[in-house]
Amino acid sequence: HRDLHSFPTRRSSDLNEAFVLRSIRQHGPSTRGELSQHMGVTFPTVNKAVGSLLDARLLEEFDDAMTGPGRPAKRLRLSRENSLVVGVTVDVLTCEVAAAGFDGVVREGTQQSFPTPQSYEKLLATIVERVKALCSDGVPILCVGVSVVGLVDYRRQEIRLAANLPFLDGKKLSQDLSERLGADCAMVHDSHALCLAEYVYGEASDFDSFARSEEHTSELQSHHD
Repeated sequence: HRDLHSFPTRRSSDLNEAFVLRSIRQHGPSTRGELSQHMGVTFPTVNKAVGSLLDARLLEEFDDAMTGPGRPAKRLRLSRENSLVVGVTVDVLTCEVAAAGFDGVVREGTQQSFPTPQSYEKLLATIVERVKALCSDGVPILCVGVSVVGLVDYRRQEIRLAANLPFLDGKKLSQDLSERLGADCAMVHDSHALCLAEYVYGEASDFDSFARSEEHTSELQSHHD
């Protein structure tokens, strides 16, 4: 990778921040110097991107006591204490809610399941209640990810067709949750959610593109970075 000074400033900074997050995900907790080497960019570029990510609570800093005598090195890791990411699964019979840090490690005691309500308003109210119960003082919700059984219009963030939960048809679940929770929400089809999880935390983390198949349904999904 290289500094992208030829791009508009905002575009360049967004890319550098994304590269920092990806490098830490691949290599583990890193110093700014190590990030500069991994990414192939200058130290000031890394420092600027890291500063933005720390402000956004996507990263957190800690002292590395294993570096030997002298002042401990400051290492950076994906935020685990200073932020909250919530996952919601809406299935035909059961819904699930869980919370994690930005590092993706599910926090103990946060996993909940409940029968899927049979109306849209009840579903919204129940999800909002469960998510708010997970909030900790001073720890903001960075985002809420929702996976649903149904065809999703990603541009409009709208459920186009949910054959087994018809009350979801035409609903913008992520937008309605965002308004009630005051946090960013994104919605994906459940198969795409599985692909994303495999790409970020599973065996496909080193691949830019991959495909997974469902043997019992002869279904094929693909993911492209």
